[in-house]
Amino acid sequence: MGFIYRYEFKNKSNREKVDLEDYKDMIVTAIEGAFDQNLDFVDVFSDFYEFRLKESLPTTSELQSLGKKIVRADPLLDSIKKVYKKNSQLFRRKRNSYYGFLEDIGYENGMYFLKFDLVDKEDSDRIQNGTEGTQLTKVDLLNKLNTFSMILEIGEQDPIAKKIRDFSGDEIEEIASRWYLLTGKHVKRGNSLLFLDYTERQDIASNFMLYSISELEETGIGWLESFFSLNEIDYQEDTDLEDNEEDFFIGVYNVGQGLCSAICNYKSQPMLYFDFGGGERKDTVTFPEDIKYCFSQKPKIILSHLHRDHWIGANRCEEALEMEWVVPPQKEKGAQVIKLFADISKKGKLTVLKSSTGVKKTSYGNLFICTGNNSHYHNNGIGFLVETKNSERYLMPGDNRYQHIPTQFLEDLNGIVASHHGGEYFQNKTGKSCIPQNSKQGEIVYSYGKHKKFDPKYNSHGHPSYVKEYIAKNWKTALHTPKGHCVLGPTKKANKCSCGCNLEFKW
Repeated sequence: MGFIYRYEFKNKSNREKVDLEDYKDMIVTAIEGAFDQNLDFVDVFSDFYEFRLKESLPTTSELQSLGKKIVRADPLLDSIKKVYKKNSQLFRRKRNSYYGFLEDIGYENGMYFLKFDLVDKEDSDRIQNGTEGTQLTKVDLLNKLNTFSMILEIGEQDPIAKKIRDFSGDEIEEIASRWYLLTGKHVKRGNSLLFLDYTERQDIASNFMLYSISELEETGIGWLESFFSLNEIDYQEDTDLEDNEEDFFIGVYNVGQGLCSAICNYKSQPMLYFDFGGGERKDTVTFPEDIKYCFSQKPKIILSHLHRDHWIGANRCEEALEMEWVVPPQKEKGAQVIKLFADISKKGKLTVLKSSTGVKKTSYGNLFICTGNNSHYHNNGIGFLVETKNSERYLMPGDNRYQHIPTQFLEDLNGIVASHHGGEYFQNKTGKSCIPQNSKQGEIVYSYGKHKKFDPKYNSHGHPSYVKEYIAKNWKTALHTPKGHCVLGPTKKANKCSCGCNLEFKW
């Protein structure tokens, strides 16, 4: 399951006087007896003990029962316990610290929403301190590391919110794509801490109350930025994107609150994917459960940027890891995306798109690198201007902001996939005024998720929220992915693929 349970004496004086390593055998025996084959590992240190399970999470009653077994197994521990009230606990969950990579930050109705990609600090520090002199590769070490996710919901007046504003002043969005140290306590109710990895479905590991957040010193952040990078991971810097297919159309799939689209031939087979995402975290419920992807043409997967809702399809389809992934040269990276990239480099092929001109010509049009800075993934990812043999032009911006897309790719468009699921970007409203004008009566596709749990909104983000702004730019004919897979630019009806996938389009 990845989640590590750590317990220490509840009373400070006991933590200072009693060395738990003197009781190691007894503690290990009790934990082994409690969880049997489900136990992954257990260890005991002077001031705390820890364990991790393989599959199911323990219930509160199981954890309480375990504490009682440990106490009753030793006369000294039992005598310490007796000085407490009958129902008081001898041990408590240890406060945990996490290194948190801030993937994104949002704001709505007086609340900040911060998405963190987390690694356990003690777990990470052990790996850092134990790498010298070992034969383990970076991929091996990444597989040993557990990753978590947490969305913090913080009110404007919360002291944590003030601390966050202090990091960057008025430019609050600038604090994204950085590492922080988060310390808190596991509680019955709080922010949901998810055990989350692209190879596993998400599980709520605990509820977490954040006590403090701090910026890391250069000495602490150096290893994180180096380890969670492409160092020691095999990748290329160029790729062949030429194909003999002359007739193609754009498919935008219903994957919930995320984006997965493709250049398809007229058998409805993807010849390349542009993003491979879908609903995740709170929006996992919007991801259709029955999606079966098509790899009959061995399509490359182009990733517009590094946010999970644009690559989490790999969670549901291991075959995707065997393809070539073309990813943007975005500098700062969190733990989960690096684990993904490491496995792609091992099982398939990883290409980091780099170009001195910022444009890569393909037989389907131009890939381009957006011109914004490194402060946010929506500034400098990969966009795609698709051009048909009839000179029709279709813009696929991913989540990239229009103000960072070169002007030549915003003009004379026959269709567009709305940037950022048709939604806004935090406090940055500039993208609203930069929506390209529809001069050819073209269609727009909104890719987003919809589920009744979010009523009256469609999803946790409230996307698409810029529909009126797009209509003002004459994008009046709209397609919505919750109604089914969408098509841009067809010239004739496509046949259904026979490979067993269900990426079938309604015409």
